[in-house]
Amino acid sequence: MAINDKFFTNFREENNKVYFTGKYMKVYIPSYYFDSKMASIIEDRIDTLGIFLFRIYNTENGSDKAENHIYQIPSIISTKPSNYYKEKLNINKEVGEYLVCEYYSNDVFLDSTIIVQSTAFANQYITFYHNGKIPNFVSYDDSMLLELEATFIHGMKFPVSGVNLEAVNSEINRDINDISRPFRFAAAEGAGERSYQPISIKDIPTYNSTFTSMTFEDINYQMVTSVNKTRYNKEEKISPIEETIKY
Repeated sequence: MAINDKFFTNFREENNKVYFTGKYMKVYIPSYYFDSKMASIIEDRIDTLGIFLFRIYNTENGSDKAENHIYQIPSIISTKPSNYYKEKLNINKEVGEYLVCEYYSNDVFLDSTIIVQSTAFANQYITFYHNGKIPNFVSYDDSMLLELEATFIHGMKFPVSGVNLEAVNSEINRDINDISRPFRFAAAEGAGERSYQPISIKDIPTYNSTFTSMTFEDINYQMVTSVNKTRYNKEEKISPIEETIKY
């Protein structure tokens, strides 16, 4: 269970299922999970990546104020809410559409506590992560740890060192107020651990230099980006290859 100990009183585990025993709960699943094949709806069941926000209320109509809490299991979980609907929400300075799931007492929160190992899913999760799809309500440090946890849970060995993973993580996650800057610079200046915006690993060259962006895929997009860099006198990072060519 990824739920903090203080919430155990709101759940009951029985026959490999977890039931919600509180009065009312909402789970918020980013709608883009469905486009990324990280979530699907099958009859009365929702299969989703186990990384989402949830709120537990003390009233059955949710009229009281409830804090945001994060469920973090980098695997597909199955859940059976009483009801669900779509809603646009502003979470961590980012407006997005969410599937809001409603639970009442004795609803099935987890249809099974057993995780079936799948290296195919581990690969899918890594691609999802490298495409900048991890929601930024996950802390900066946890974003990389969840990648490692996904490979561990699903029995996949990562043939690279933690230093290399941290280097990728530090480039994918950008300053939420200036996407051209890696978040690590904002963090050094005192920015909060969720003040970042993940981008696709394919977009990193766009924010480095004209040369590196032109050597990457989607040449049309990179040409437009490079022209804009020159037009607005944006800072460029000279790559070692460029220095060699100029020399």
